Amino acid sequence: MKHKLTDRFVRTVKPPTRGRLVVADTEVKGLSLRVTPNGTRSFLVRYRPRRQPQKAYTIPGAYPDTTLAAARQRAREIVSAAKRGADLLAEEKLSAAEQMQALASMRTVAELAAEYVENHCKPHQRQWKNVEARLRNHALPKLGKLQVTDIRRADIVELLDDIEHRKGLRQQVNRTRSDLYGMFRYAEEREYVVVNPVVGTRLRKNETERSRTLTDEELRAIWQALSELPDPGRSFVRTLMLTATRRDEARGMQWAEIAPAGDVWLLPASRNKSEREFEIPLPTPMKELLALLPKRGPCVFSVDGNRPWTGHHWFKLDLDAKSGVTGWVLHDIRRTVRSRLAELGVSYEIAERVLNHAVTRLERTYNRHAYSAEKKLALQMWANRLMSIVNGPQQTFQPPEHFSVV
Repeated sequence: MKHKLTDRFVRTVKPPTRGRLVVADTEVKGLSLRVTPNGTRSFLVRYRPRRQPQKAYTIPGAYPDTTLAAARQRAREIVSAAKRGADLLAEEKLSAAEQMQALASMRTVAELAAEYVENHCKPHQRQWKNVEARLRNHALPKLGKLQVTDIRRADIVELLDDIEHRKGLRQQVNRTRSDLYGMFRYAEEREYVVVNPVVGTRLRKNETERSRTLTDEELRAIWQALSELPDPGRSFVRTLMLTATRRDEARGMQWAEIAPAGDVWLLPASRNKSEREFEIPLPTPMKELLALLPKRGPCVFSVDGNRPWTGHHWFKLDLDAKSGVTGWVLHDIRRTVRSRLAELGVSYEIAERVLNHAVTRLERTYNRHAYSAEKKLALQMWANRLMSIVNGPQQTFQPPEHFSVV
């Protein structure tokens, strides 16, 4: 259908009942009006650059936001360029890409780091503050003022060499390398850089896998020393020992996460490393511990009840001094409990679920069993074992015959 397009015609033309109505403008060659059944009106330009097939371009926006006059002007520009043998839209796209590349070349590493943390790390990484701190403390002092397109692999290697040989930073070198790799991969995806300069650099053999576990004597000394130290630190460390949860997961425990009966702690997906809701059955000593704590606010381990306790660093120093146990970190408790579960005959499958370790996608897909009863049994067996260590031999929990942890 052809018709001279006017504002009155464009406004009043009746929409089709189905499909799309296309009306070619008789005034500007190549320009058409498209009307959909819901009444949306937009403009289309058909053009054929010399020695190329015909192309179509939808002018952005719908009428009346995009006016008829503006559509005609745009169509004239595109068709006129095509008659000269040029594809105006392709040229504009290339120009925009070149302009974006030029702007990217002016972006400094410090600006890239800020964008990366804000747009990628904060939405997707629970520990984004650690990434931000490593970039700020280790990478930006040396690279921050340089333009991202000027960074070469040699610059990354020089930076990592410097971190590796600085006292007290041996554990940070590979983590900083990982942060830089992620940041430049983000830049590469957005064509701020042509290649990721971290690719081709090697991992440094500085970080050793921790293997420290606590002996019976050390567990007893720590538990007894906690009796001489104040809450919330005392109950916080004992919670780690009884539940084998991660430090920050326990530190942020909320009263609302504890079941009314006090026998289950439901750790939300937003607060655990596995990013899935996780049920932790609480053994008897843990239930008794929670029953004795005051409820000042939403937080379980807190000074004022409103904010999670943050004094674990200094508390740990006092605990080491009073217990005489040194050379360990709080995370070693999880390794200790995991090892003791194996000693108690708890199967690998159940012990891994007690610690909320990741399972394969195939396992998650086909095995939907929650293992609640098995985890409860395993944690109660460990709590009994721990109590016998710290208090001496006593009556221990005997699992029902129909339960098996092997």
